[in-house]
Amino acid sequence: MPGERTLADYEGRWNAFCNWMDENYPKKDAEGNKIPWELRQINKEHAERYISEIGAGKSANTRNKTLTFLRLVFKVLAEDARKERMAEHELVCVGTYPAEALAELARMRLEESGIGSFVASDDCGGMLPFLQAATGVRLSVRGSDAELALRVLARADVESGPSAIGSGDGQ
Repeated sequence: MPGERTLADYEGRWNAFCNWMDENYPKKDAEGNKIPWELRQINKEHAERYISEIGAGKSANTRNKTLTFLRLVFKVLAEDARKERMAEHELVCVGTYPAEALAELARMRLEESGIGSFVASDDCGGMLPFLQAATGVRLSVRGSDAELALRVLARADVESGPSAIGSGDGQ
């Protein structure tokens, strides 16, 4: 963890960058009130212009420290954004069924509700279908759709009975 002095230095560098953005790229709402920049709106052009402008009035040491700080900030933010996007697209198994036909019925229920899904089984490409009984047939959706998919499948079990679409165990 950085020390107090380092954190104060980071805060100063960040505030200087934010002030520079406000002066050079003022952002206002429809009534002319100043509104803050969102980090996702700051691009490479902004950062390059900032570094070139502070380069003229600052020492090489200060310029390098500022550049290093900004790289660190945007690297961390990019990693967090990438993780968030990956979590949204991460696949989640919402049911395991004893046979592919039952998993397909459940997939169709999800499709009717506008939820994309896919069926997967470990049966050697259909050459050894008896493996489905041992490992089950998985129904998966995007992580962002998992909660809704589970509700749709639970509702389908209640309306039609578990034997109509199988009993997905949500694992």
